[in-house]
Amino acid sequence: MKFLIIGTYSALNKGDAALRIGTIYALEKIFSDSQYTIMSVFPEIDKKVYQQYNVIKAIDTPLDMVINIVKVIFWKFFNKRYNNSNNYFLNNDILKEYYKCDIVINAGGDTLSNYYSNKSNIFYLYHIIIGKLLRKP
Repeated sequence: MKFLIIGTYSALNKGDAALRIGTIYALEKIFSDSQYTIMSVFPEIDKKVYQQYNVIKAIDTPLDMVINIVKVIFWKFFNKRYNNSNNYFLNNDILKEYYKCDIVINAGGDTLSNYYSNKSNIFYLYHIIIGKLLRKP
């Protein structure tokens, strides 16, 4: 089973780190032979802390979010229309990991709130849209 863990800031935030470690620990008890990819705002820091897991950079601009959504829509259209599994449009680390994973888990502690800003809500909505388009639970 392949898991993509999203919604956490970095290992520098001890609360996020605890949520991330606790989530993986609980999943490993149920799914002993599983793989984890962690999406991080600061992958260079998290790669040092989570050495046994794949760490990729999270999306960081609204323009990149729109581009990725458009890519997934094109990918869905062409794959449905021409019945092929060409992943030409899924050409960056984020989209590749979404495609390869079996389950997406949001391990963030403060989702869809106005505490930080409406920008954070847009980022969470982006992940929901990509997950739904790629049919990921």
